[in-house]
Amino acid sequence: MPEENAQPTSLIPRPPYTSRHLQRNLAVSTADAATFGVMVGIGETFLPAFALAVGLGEVMAGLVASVPLMAGGMIQMATPWVLSRFNHRQAWVVGASTLQALAFVPLIVAAYVGSISGLGLLLVASIYWAGGLAGGPAWNSWIEQIVPRPVRASYFARRTRASQLATLLGFVCGGLLLQYGRGAGWVTTAFAVLFLVAFLFRMISVVMLAAHRTPPAKPVVPTHQSAASVAANTLNGRNLLIYLVIVQGFVQISGPFFTPYMLKKLEMSYIVYTLLVATAFTAKIVSLAAWGKIAKKRGATWLLTVSAVAIVPLSSLWTVSQSVPWLIFIQSINGCIWAAYELGFFLLFFEALPQAQRVKMLTYYNFANTASWCLGATVGALVLNAFSASVQGYYVLFYLSSFGRALALVYLLSHRPVVVAKVTSIGLRIFGLRPSGPPLETPILSSIPEPPDQVEQLEQLAAMEPVETASAVLSPAGEKASAA
Repeated sequence: MPEENAQPTSLIPRPPYTSRHLQRNLAVSTADAATFGVMVGIGETFLPAFALAVGLGEVMAGLVASVPLMAGGMIQMATPWVLSRFNHRQAWVVGASTLQALAFVPLIVAAYVGSISGLGLLLVASIYWAGGLAGGPAWNSWIEQIVPRPVRASYFARRTRASQLATLLGFVCGGLLLQYGRGAGWVTTAFAVLFLVAFLFRMISVVMLAAHRTPPAKPVVPTHQSAASVAANTLNGRNLLIYLVIVQGFVQISGPFFTPYMLKKLEMSYIVYTLLVATAFTAKIVSLAAWGKIAKKRGATWLLTVSAVAIVPLSSLWTVSQSVPWLIFIQSINGCIWAAYELGFFLLFFEALPQAQRVKMLTYYNFANTASWCLGATVGALVLNAFSASVQGYYVLFYLSSFGRALALVYLLSHRPVVVAKVTSIGLRIFGLRPSGPPLETPILSSIPEPPDQVEQLEQLAAMEPVETASAVLSPAGEKASAA
């Protein structure tokens, strides 16, 4: 079996990897993040609304937002096996990303024609998620080789901000175009424009991925942990993963059906719908830094526990009032609380694992996450269909979701993780926005700090290497460039 970081051989020696190559890699990676963000905001996020616009019904709109994720989760489980034989991460990521972009082509045609079957939309969405998630583990391993350790924290913070702002911009522009298209009587054509723009931006992202130059592989420094420490951390990681599956499953009983609830039952305009979703996402972005400061004082375990309590009533709050000011208020709370939950969970989950296991566990995490999304949404669809998609049926989903989150909280409190996590900012890859609940996103593993003993070994290794790497992002005085 080939080594994990082995490079393809060539009869013609490649020029040395210099600081200029590093600077270009960082620039095109940021461009990839921004163009990918536009695609997410203006494309996949509006699939449930598209299902409603072509008359597929409220239950199908919820299923389109959730069930196809399972295809991506299953395919990415085979990614490590494929890469162990194919072993060219960049080519795999570019290929998977191209497949995701091509999934927009039948959507453009369907939107222009104004018709698509429910099964056809589920199939296209499954291809989209298969391409999007299949490249995730390979990308995480590949980007770690590209971005030097000394600059990862500042660089991935900037990259994440670029992705977040681009996603928000794409989503807002998409909502405005849909509102204009509805008023002019060509709303399905407006969807065709959205999907076309999403396709073009994803293809630009593919070009940026292909433009990277992968540096020579560095030796992997093994971590040194006692058998007892490894066993304890594995148990903590397993308990956190079980909690994730429970809480995410119950969240998705109601989560995928907020879009049809808002657009059909509350008869919201696309402007109001966009405002509410953007409010939650903006609140999450803004509050994340504040939660990080609080966690540094109280700890990541405290942050996860408090946020796990706070997410329990969130879905049921939608039954209190249908007024837009109230919904804006709870969406603000929603974004803030889910920001705390995700930060606490990611810090604890990946701190509990040796670095060598993080890519593998991210694959398991993504699979468990998508499986719970699918299962929860299927249960929600059955319940909503039993109530003929009435307002009372939606209320049952909202209350059932809150009840399930409470059950998940009981499990968490009885299996509280004993992990001391270093609180830091974590780079994120955003895969989708949702009206209520957490956005679809995964951590960038190389943005998570290594254990102190491994950092010392890596610094010693870097000191022995004459090739320019991290110096590209240092100022003339030798200080790290500002992250602002």
